[in-house]
Amino acid sequence: MLDSAVNIVHYVNMIYGAESQTPRERRREANLGRIVSAATDLVVSGGFDALSMGRLAQALDYTPGALYRYFSSKDALISAMTTRVTREFAGVLRDAQERVPGEVPLQRVWSLLWAWRRLAEVEPQRFGMLSLLLADPRMLIQEEAAVGEAMGALGDALAPLIQSLEACATAGDLTAGNATHRAVAVFAAVHGLMQFRKQALRDPALFDLDLLVRVSVRTHLVGWGADSGRLDSDFAAIAALGDPIARAKGMK
Repeated sequence: MLDSAVNIVHYVNMIYGAESQTPRERRREANLGRIVSAATDLVVSGGFDALSMGRLAQALDYTPGALYRYFSSKDALISAMTTRVTREFAGVLRDAQERVPGEVPLQRVWSLLWAWRRLAEVEPQRFGMLSLLLADPRMLIQEEAAVGEAMGALGDALAPLIQSLEACATAGDLTAGNATHRAVAVFAAVHGLMQFRKQALRDPALFDLDLLVRVSVRTHLVGWGADSGRLDSDFAAIAALGDPIARAKGMK
C-alpha cells in the first residue's frame, strides 16, 4: 500500500502537472478521478457514513484491493476528495481576484465572495460534499498527513480573500484588523447562506440568496469601516462583469 501522504501529494501534483505526464500517469490520473467522483457521489447521496472502501469498490466494479493501490485508507481518500475539490474551487477564486484591478481591493473582496456563492449553484455536488465535511461534528480525517493536506487546500482557498482584505486595510478602505479572522468570518457567512438553496426554491422571496449575500457581505464590510455608498457602487461594478464562473471558463 502507498503511504497516505505520498499518495495524496502525488495525486495533487498530477492534477496540476498534466502537460508533463506520461501516458501511464494520465491513465492513473483518470482512474483517480473516477474513484474520487464515485466517492463524492456516495457522500452526497448518503453522507460520510455511506462511504466505505467496500461500497466504493462495488460502485466502481473494483476489488477493495485495487482501491488500496490508490488510497491507503479511508482517511487518505476523504482528504484527496476534499483537497481536489477545494483546490479546484481555489483556482476559480484566484481567477475572480485577478480579473479585478488591484487598486480596487474592495471590489476584489466582493468578487471573491460572489464567486463562492456562484460555485454553490454551478457545482452543487462538490459544494455539497464540502459542506457536509465542514458541518459534520466528527473528526472525519484522523491521519495527520491527510489532515495537513486538506487544511492546506482550505488555506489556499482563503488566501486570495485574506490578501484582498489586507489590501483594503492598507488602502484605508477598511480599518486595521486581523485579515485572516475577517476572511474566515465573512466567508463562513456566505457559505452558511448557501445551505438554504433548497428553501430558496420553495420560498424565493424569503430566501433571496443574491440579496442575502449582498446584505451579509455589506454588513461585515461596513462594520470594518467601509463606506456604504462606495460599497454599493463596487457591488454594481462587480455585477456588471457577469458570472465569475463563466469568466473562469467553468470548472475542470
